[in-house]
Amino acid sequence: MTVSTAPHHGRDAFDVFISYCHRDADEVEKLAVALGSHGVRVAMDTLFLGPTDVLVHKVDKALRDSMHGLVVYSPASLTSTWVANEYAVLMRRAIENGTRFAPVLTGNVRLDDVPEFARARYFTDLRSVTPPVYDIRVKELAKALRNPS
Repeated sequence: MTVSTAPHHGRDAFDVFISYCHRDADEVEKLAVALGSHGVRVAMDTLFLGPTDVLVHKVDKALRDSMHGLVVYSPASLTSTWVANEYAVLMRRAIENGTRFAPVLTGNVRLDDVPEFARARYFTDLRSVTPPVYDIRVKELAKALRNPS
C-alpha cells in the first residue's frame, strides 16, 4: 500500500488517524490510499506498526501525532472494543481541542447504529456508491482534513 506518510515526527505529523476494524482492512486501505493521493498524511496501524512494537504504545503515539480523527463505521467496527476506545479519544479531542472528527459509513452499516456524537457530524457516506461518486466523496473528505476552517 502506498500512502502519503508523515514528513516529520511529533504533534501534527499526520493529518488523520484512521480507526477501523481489521475485518474491513481491504476497504480501509483503499480509502487510505485514496486520501494519500490527495496529499493527506494518514496514520493507519498497518503503516506504523512493525515487528516487536508494543501495540498500545504505537497506537497511542499515532493518536497523539495526528491532527484529526476518522472512524470507519461498518457492522464489524460497531462491535470492536478497539474502535470504541479510539472513538472515545478522537471525540474527546474534537470536543475539547476543536480537532476534526470524520465519521465514514461503509458496508451495510445503518446510520441509526452509529454513536450519537458521531451522527452529529456531517459524515462521508461510502455505502454502495459508484467509483466516480466514491472519488468525489473522498476528495471532499481529503479537502476537509487538509484545510480545516
